[in-house]
Amino acid sequence: MLNKIIAESLRLSDKGFTDKQAIQTALVNVHFQEMAELGLVSLNIVPDDDFAELQNENPALYEQAKIEGLWKISGKFRTDSSHTWIEDGFSISGFVGTEWKDSLSEKEVKEHVLELLDKLLKKENEC
Repeated sequence: MLNKIIAESLRLSDKGFTDKQAIQTALVNVHFQEMAELGLVSLNIVPDDDFAELQNENPALYEQAKIEGLWKISGKFRTDSSHTWIEDGFSISGFVGTEWKDSLSEKEVKEHVLELLDKLLKKENEC
């Protein structure tokens, strides 16, 4: 696991993350990936319908979004791979194309989902 974290941290540093951001984000990304491989967490990338707002605020970005799409990211989790997915409504929107990838916003969504999963697993273990 340590090798994965180091490799991810280096990859993020190459993308312009500060050392602190790269390490923190690498920890979240590796943990999220491990939980995803167990079928316990997932990211949702869905179209964002705020095109009208974007058109008024930034016409150039609006034109780019018409080509690359405008996206919203959220997460979902479950305590067992056979259970139904749980979504709590937390999302971050307004991403043009793939700009959400390797962003601090992506980290925030993943972190949120992992925290909720952890709380639910702890609660289930108490019963």
